[in-house]
Amino acid sequence: MVLQHKYPVTQVVETMNIGLSTLQCWLRQYSGEFRGDTPIAITSEQRRLQELEKQVRQLQSDNDLLKKASVDSIEQRQKVAVKLKKAGANIQQVC
Repeated sequence: MVLQHKYPVTQVVETMNIGLSTLQCWLRQYSGEFRGDTPIAITSEQRRLQELEKQVRQLQSDNDLLKKASVDSIEQRQKVAVKLKKAGANIQQVC
């Protein structure tokens, strides 16, 4: 209501019978989510979901790394491993 219809904050607070700080908190959360910020997990399920999303991102990164490093011979693999290490990949990713 505040953002879409441009109602004054005071009017929304009175109409919905909520506190000003509650509405401000909701607006901050909405703005953050709209920007793509990850909200702080409140429940254990939300924390678990964030952990799983982080694991997915890491696995996707690892898969991309493996695709880039796809080689046939041991000599080529060693060269790629050295290059990846120099590029900042950690040992787990290289192995």
